[in-house]
Amino acid sequence: MPIRFSKIMSVAEQSIDGLWLALYRIGLGACLLWQIWKFFSTDLIYTFYIEPRYHFTWLGLDFVKPWPGQGMYVHFGVLAVAASCILVGFHYRLAAFVFCAGYTWVFLIDQCWYLNHYYLLCLLSFLSIFLPANRELSIDAFRKPSLRREWTPRWTLWVMRYQLAIPYVFGGIAKLNSDWLHGEPMRSWLAVRTDFPVIGEYFTAEWCVQIFVFGGMLLDLTVIPLLLWRRTRLVALLFVISFHLLNARLFTIGIFPWLMIWSTSMVFLPPEVTGRLRRRTARLGNTVETSTLKSSGLKRLCCGLLGCFLCWQTLMPLRHHFYGSHTAFTREGHQFSWRMKLNTRRMDTQFSVTDSVTGLRSWLPLHEWITSNQERKVRDADHLLQLARWIEHDIRQSGGPDQIITVDAWVMLNGRPPNQFVDPQLDLSQLSRTWTPSDWIVRQPTPLSLSELLREDSQ
Repeated sequence: MPIRFSKIMSVAEQSIDGLWLALYRIGLGACLLWQIWKFFSTDLIYTFYIEPRYHFTWLGLDFVKPWPGQGMYVHFGVLAVAASCILVGFHYRLAAFVFCAGYTWVFLIDQCWYLNHYYLLCLLSFLSIFLPANRELSIDAFRKPSLRREWTPRWTLWVMRYQLAIPYVFGGIAKLNSDWLHGEPMRSWLAVRTDFPVIGEYFTAEWCVQIFVFGGMLLDLTVIPLLLWRRTRLVALLFVISFHLLNARLFTIGIFPWLMIWSTSMVFLPPEVTGRLRRRTARLGNTVETSTLKSSGLKRLCCGLLGCFLCWQTLMPLRHHFYGSHTAFTREGHQFSWRMKLNTRRMDTQFSVTDSVTGLRSWLPLHEWITSNQERKVRDADHLLQLARWIEHDIRQSGGPDQIITVDAWVMLNGRPPNQFVDPQLDLSQLSRTWTPSDWIVRQPTPLSLSELLREDSQ
């Protein structure tokens, strides 16, 4: 083992008070259980996974399908059991693995239902497999006293802080764009929420819009260093809590604000703060103990997996730069990039089929292929391409002649006039899905920047 790696591992394995990790596990388990309960209580299981005939799959993952019959209800039942086991710390690592695998499968079934907090739950449940979060306040520790520890390796804190920093930092970087800095879409969002208690009457004032715009951006960009610095940590944490509570009230974003409030509080408070709940007077972090991973090979494997995992998350949000396009308009590289609440984007589409023999053209009712909920979520190039291929396949299977499937698609972004998205003469059913930029997207005229649009309106 190289000397530098040995030194890093020595510091990483130093012991710190571990109560924060147990409390974090309890909060995470509660949020996971809450999330699964929402799927049952609103019957999203049927709406998302049973009702649709087709699902918008991820490229290369076409084999990920919902279970037939009532299988998805059973699947979510298993997830509920796994989340409960994480909450109480019962067969914790097995439960974390089951939840991670099962929830990630659900997440990958249909692109339409992508949400950043769904993605975050996949990531956090994956990390939970590696974290020794069941050493305290768990049934596992009660059943097996030899498992009990009041400490945890320092690397667990490093990994969790890095993981939680990623949404904040990349969310802040994504806000460094012309539209956001000129107040859109925040101005439009606030204008329809003037019924907000106490401060809602000020939402149409420009100074209030600017506070939301620059306050949200600066919080995302600066909150991590402020949380890490002892002198500003408490103030930063209060801002984080206020920020997420405001978002929870303004927007419909599910468990995300509550998950971030709890996770940020547990992970960025010094471990000795939560450790004082045991009325300890000394910092356990001053002592050094070895990790429970005795095997050097297993240690290397875990370090490699976690290292690749974190590197992948660092690089994924940057991939939109390789598309060389206006991401907000094309949505290429938008997902997995923490581009949260950045724009108001609407796509209007009208599919048509043209008989290749007679040349007769007719418009297609999309409800014959996808549900109304899916139709509202059709918003990017890959969605259009998949849908065109399904339509063409269905017509061919029914014995019909060769057809040309075209779409008249227009995108409206942050109040701009509609821009054409696809050449309306292009047969989408003959195109192949690809990882590279979709060269068939109409990239001209380039959408005006918001500042240009505002100048035009004032003239």
